[in-house]
Amino acid sequence: MANVLAIDLGGTKVMAAVVTNEGAVVASARQQHGAYGNWPDAVGAVKKAADKAVAKANVPWEEIQSVGIGVPGPVDHLNGLAFQLPNLGLVDVQIASDVGEVLGATVIVENDVDAGLVGEVWRGAARGRRHAVGLFPGTGLGGAIYVNGELVRGKTGITGEIGHMVMNPKGPRCGCGRRGCLEAYASRTAMENWVRKRYLKGYGTSLEGIDDPDSRIRSRAFLRAAQEGDTLTLRAIDRVSRYLGYAAANLIHLLSPEIIIFGGGVIEAVGPLMMDRLREVTAERCLPGCFDGIELAEAQCGDQATVLGVAAVTFRAMGYDIS
Repeated sequence: MANVLAIDLGGTKVMAAVVTNEGAVVASARQQHGAYGNWPDAVGAVKKAADKAVAKANVPWEEIQSVGIGVPGPVDHLNGLAFQLPNLGLVDVQIASDVGEVLGATVIVENDVDAGLVGEVWRGAARGRRHAVGLFPGTGLGGAIYVNGELVRGKTGITGEIGHMVMNPKGPRCGCGRRGCLEAYASRTAMENWVRKRYLKGYGTSLEGIDDPDSRIRSRAFLRAAQEGDTLTLRAIDRVSRYLGYAAANLIHLLSPEIIIFGGGVIEAVGPLMMDRLREVTAERCLPGCFDGIELAEAQCGDQATVLGVAAVTFRAMGYDIS
């Protein structure tokens, strides 16, 4: 049995896990951080989470054969750096060398959403599939593409930016600064913006936090309002479902995957209210025969998807047959 340390570096917290080559999470630990714009503080949080996970696993550090880390931004896999980490306010970050120095180990760097899809292929809803696509709507919308048993990386390594497919060039402004991206229609932020705009026009809603323009409306708040039968919230959820269906149809026409996985905070909260509508719209928008046999499914690995995927990528880099 071999062990690696897999790390998921987020905008406000770090999750570290000791994972075996059979896909078992031996132990995990979390560490909160406020390291926006401060890379040394983020590295310190990674070190704390890593030490806690290894201690909980009761595995000596010398038995940790390698370390993998998933980060929220485009990465240069060969050189182990991140071009940009928007949620951390950082650019051109030397991930592998800096994290490797504090942990005393070789570090493999992966994009967190790409890793999440690999985690679902290894131990989740896409287990055993060789052709899969992942759509992960949360604050934004991440994507990943897996073809012939491998992540698609392309020339630059920056692939799977499905959230920035243009749905309408005159549409709402996206967090990237451009207009009409899928992310501006199908994310938690898009839901919040759409509801707030209508609330300010006089539409009623019971959505928690709508009265505070400075608050962030969480995905769970949308679930609670939907369960109460709030009309505006239900319309917002339907709108996201439709746009994800449009995107799924586009991806099916382009890639014909075996399965499209939907995960992320929005799906974890209101996925059961979305999937039937999403499938309906996808079927309506696909050419005859294109949708036959293709599965649309909710992710199963939850917050362990990224660490599982990072572990799988790391084991593969070490020569293990991870299938």
